[in-house]
Amino acid sequence: SGFPGKRFLARIVERLTEPNDVNSVDRMETAGYLLFIYELMSGLGMLRLRNDRIATSQQVEVFFQDTPTARVHSLLNAWREATWYNELYSVPELTFENRWPDYDHVDGRTNDLPTREGLVSARDYLLDLAGSMPVDTWVSLRSVMHAAYVHDDAFLIKPPRTHFYAHAPLYHGVWVTNETNVRGVWSNGIERAGNWPIVEGGFIRAVFTESFHRLGLIDIAESEDGETLVRLNAVGAWLLAGADEPDLTLPRGRALVVQPNFDIIVFPEGRDVSLLWPLMQSTEVISRDVALTLRITADSIFRAAQRGLV
Repeated sequence: SGFPGKRFLARIVERLTEPNDVNSVDRMETAGYLLFIYELMSGLGMLRLRNDRIATSQQVEVFFQDTPTARVHSLLNAWREATWYNELYSVPELTFENRWPDYDHVDGRTNDLPTREGLVSARDYLLDLAGSMPVDTWVSLRSVMHAAYVHDDAFLIKPPRTHFYAHAPLYHGVWVTNETNVRGVWSNGIERAGNWPIVEGGFIRAVFTESFHRLGLIDIAESEDGETLVRLNAVGAWLLAGADEPDLTLPRGRALVVQPNFDIIVFPEGRDVSLLWPLMQSTEVISRDVALTLRITADSIFRAAQRGLV
């Protein structure tokens, strides 16, 4: 597929300050958050292939030396154009035989999946939709989906093509998992009627609760009755609605303590990328809690020396 395998994922997880469980991941395309990071780093030129091994480039140093404002803009633009990462494929109710868009019946295969241009257009639409939300006000994600349905129900997948079937128009190439009970499942897709909340609605849910939340644009909560709530925060209002730029610097305070045994205790006030990046390149992660514990070892110093950091 062109993506690295599970062994690479396991090694990456070991270095994350907030590790993910990769036991259920069988390939990079299903890695979720890790694929999200991989796509953004690749789009920003931070990764390179050297002797069949993935390595970081000098662009990493450039990124972390940049201002918080510039980093936020870079990440948002990289996500917008990261078309290998399609949130539609992370919708748990859906399954796909072929994940390549093929609307024009190429080689006799047909599906209605969005093209790369269509995916970027759909993301732009949802960025505008999020920017129209009231700032710092909780709204139900269901109401956001309803607004999209009323305003432009074909923002992601093209309107039904002319068909000559006995059944209703379909989402060609889109099916549901065995655990999902929907109407109109056919050999070449599911019926469009009644299934918009699962397909386009599922895409909206994934974009808001995964991508927008990871990018720091919205906050997420849950109501007492279990409904998902979203809120446009100060960063999102600045980037999407033209509000004043918020203060992106972390509160000043005691950042870290170096122990006699070469352990480094990083307090929450010190979890800024400009500090964590050089530390993570020359230490081993020992524990992750309220405070992050790193350790300077011979191996970590050797690794840092190989990278020209010491």
